[in-house]
Amino acid sequence: MKGDKTLKYEGLQLPENLTHILEQDFWMLDNINGATLGMLRAPMKFTSTTSIFVRRGECKAEINLQEYTIKAPCVVNIASSEIMQPLLISEDFEGAFAVMSARFVKDFISQIADEKIINYLKQNPVIEIPTHLAGDFEVLCSTLRTLVSDHANKYIYLSVLHTLLAFFFHTAVKCLGNHNRTGASASSHITTRFLRLARDNFKRERFMDFYAKELGITTKHLSRTVKAHTGFTASEWLDRLVILEAKVLLKSSGMTIQQIAEELNFPSQSFFGKYFKNIVGVSPKDFRNAR
Repeated sequence: MKGDKTLKYEGLQLPENLTHILEQDFWMLDNINGATLGMLRAPMKFTSTTSIFVRRGECKAEINLQEYTIKAPCVVNIASSEIMQPLLISEDFEGAFAVMSARFVKDFISQIADEKIINYLKQNPVIEIPTHLAGDFEVLCSTLRTLVSDHANKYIYLSVLHTLLAFFFHTAVKCLGNHNRTGASASSHITTRFLRLARDNFKRERFMDFYAKELGITTKHLSRTVKAHTGFTASEWLDRLVILEAKVLLKSSGMTIQQIAEELNFPSQSFFGKYFKNIVGVSPKDFRNAR
């Protein structure tokens, strides 16, 4: 068995019953503010799907290495295994967090049964809320708090699931914009598919031939297309994903550097150290020890 992969986040005071929380299908933290989040510096890898209702303030953050400006009111959806790094958080920031199990997310998605909406949500982690609908989201938070606190109700799971589904189809879809649009270009489609493939396979596959073959195009066309849409070549994206994962594991796990090198499929700790220092500018050990 490899080392402790449990993620810990410096500066974030998580509840003492965190283990119990992560065993639940749906858990809420209603008030988290800018002072708490402002202490976070390192990238955070989410172990469960999380939705954040931003009710006040604003922030800038990278989600899977793509930068977003997040202004209230809005909802931020971060899937399990995705990585977020706060860049700037206003002092008046305030939000509510909902953490969902894989089972809950699967049941929720299966009921939506609309591929265009599902793809829109996957490609747009930040959903703006029209001001006139912000009050409806507050009511939803209040309703969910009441439901999850009713421990005597053996139907809590179904109550929460169907409350969210009813709200989604009645109110939330109004915030999604024109999710039925079909005007995405072929090159944009290639970039989206590559980034999805890269996030799923970067630990094992770091040569362009694999991705080009999966997409049915040449490596040259792949890199040129991705560069045009994102400012980075396909190869640079793979390096960025590897380094981001390494930073998370160095800062937030109990794994040794050797174990991290193995987790990321490097032939040796020495090879990993040289790769990391060449891109980041410091050794993995120095990065881990830096404050």
